[in-house]
Amino acid sequence: MNIKELKERIKKGQLTGAFLFGGEEEYLIRHYTKEIENALIPDKDLAPFAHYVYHGAAVDFGRIADTLQTPSMMTESKLVVWHNADFNAMKDKDFEALEEVCRLACEWEGNTLLFISASSLLDLGTEKRPTKLRRTLSELCNIVLFEKSTDAQLSAWLARHFEAEGVAFAPSLPQDMIARVGHSMELLALEVDKLICYAKATGISPITRKELEFVTVSTVESDAFSLSNAILNCDTVAAFRYLGEMKRQRTDPILLLGQIAKLYGDMLTVALLAESGMLQREIAKKCNMHEYKAGLYYTAAKKSGAGAIKRALLLCQEADRTLKTGTSSYIGIERLIAAFAKTP
Repeated sequence: MNIKELKERIKKGQLTGAFLFGGEEEYLIRHYTKEIENALIPDKDLAPFAHYVYHGAAVDFGRIADTLQTPSMMTESKLVVWHNADFNAMKDKDFEALEEVCRLACEWEGNTLLFISASSLLDLGTEKRPTKLRRTLSELCNIVLFEKSTDAQLSAWLARHFEAEGVAFAPSLPQDMIARVGHSMELLALEVDKLICYAKATGISPITRKELEFVTVSTVESDAFSLSNAILNCDTVAAFRYLGEMKRQRTDPILLLGQIAKLYGDMLTVALLAESGMLQREIAKKCNMHEYKAGLYYTAAKKSGAGAIKRALLLCQEADRTLKTGTSSYIGIERLIAAFAKTP
């Protein structure tokens, strides 16, 4: 089930049965969990009689079954939510118990059973190459995955916020905001509310990058650009800190190295164009690159120089070979950081 189908089910009140929410976009998980709660239990005074919330890696299926079979009091709907279930650790007997509670949720009208699980506890593979766990769970419940939003999705989402409040904004503002604030929907939601309040209080229209930089907080994300910039600056402490955060987030090392190599390739292009005398705005237009992003690359390229970036690309090649033959999945990137630090 995709998010659009989930929204339709919520709108029509067709929520009897079992659902599983997973993915990395926790903001959307919380949002749609709240939407289900509001649809099933509009009267919050009745929540203690109809909304049951449990937590734990090991699911107490007996407790869920008892809750589902207990007659509802003062309301026709009942919502049972279990947070942080570790589906990766479940045994055959657990899946038998899971099948039973999902059956109860489907058979008893008005029952909604919702499991919410972190990506690290839910190895589903991909839609084209599903794991055995995904195939099993798909037969028992409605799986909804909330993946990290793309820049285009975030831009459209921010635009809807401004439009809903009747606040005019420059066409580039949503993308400028992502570049400044980052990709966290929690942070973006807070900062867009600040901008909207400022616009209404001052009467400024449309809101531009000037107001964005005055009102909002700039955020440094632990991403491939941050890591690459730290490596080029020979800041090994920062580089290993960024890499440690991405390890914690279980970022695919091969994908990460690919992003780093692409960034260096783009930086090299910008550096060579800058050395030829082109200005930042001209480079952005020639490379079909967002001006803010081009500015970041331009600053990094001017500071490091084309020679350092070429050397970084050569080290990426060596890291790629190490990554595909080493005993540790991140060892190639760690050696890349260490090698560049030794030859600034």
